Amino acid sequence: MTLLHDPLISDQAGRLFSLPGLFAALSRGEVSDLPALRPHQRAAWHMTCVQIAALACWQAGQGDLAEDEGGWRDMLLGLTQGEEAP
Repeated sequence: MTLLHDPLISDQAGRLFSLPGLFAALSRGEVSDLPALRPHQRAAWHMTCVQIAALACWQAGQGDLAEDEGGWRDMLLGLTQGEEAP
C-alpha cells in the first residue's frame, strides 16, 4: 500500500483519499475535517501536511497549489526523484 495511490484517508463526508487526492481536495476547499484523527494528532498532521505541500511546491517551482490529484502526485514524486518506495 502507498499513500500516493491508495485511498486511506477519510474526510467528514466519508470520502476516501490518497495523499495527493487529499491535497487536491484541500486545495479546492472541499475538506473541512478529518474525523479519524484523534485530538492529539491534529496539530502534528496539519504541520506535516503543510510542510510536505510546501516542499513539493518549492521543488516543482510552483507558486500556486495544484487542484488535481495528478498534479499533486507529480509534485510529491518530485521530492523523491520519482521513487515511489519509502
